[in-house]
Amino acid sequence: MRNNKLSFKIKVLIPILAIFIAFALVNLISNYRLLNASVITKTNASMEIFFDGCLAEIRHLNIVLDLTKQTLTEKHIAIARMVVEIIDSTPGQMSTEKLLQIAEPLDIIELSVADSNGIITASSVRTQ
Repeated sequence: MRNNKLSFKIKVLIPILAIFIAFALVNLISNYRLLNASVITKTNASMEIFFDGCLAEIRHLNIVLDLTKQTLTEKHIAIARMVVEIIDSTPGQMSTEKLLQIAEPLDIIELSVADSNGIITASSVRTQ
């Protein structure tokens, strides 16, 4: 009889244990799939936010670059006008040294004065 009782317990417990293990595996697989989908969704959203931020920063830097170019162009035009006024205020008195005094502080590589025929009469470049 005892053998029958043990056999009956085994016959009942094994299917219950198998059902429990199967349920746990199904639950584990389902949770894995949900977690995987959640991670992929959050990763994609984070990447999208990151790249949107990068794109906005690039647009901002392009605006800053355009403004800088415009400002530098306006500054160079103002410097050129100032140099022309200085040279025009002292006609015929320009020498290499005088042109160097004007050119060097303004970081101008070469400054030349030409007559009405286009012939250079003075230059900041020293001839050797």
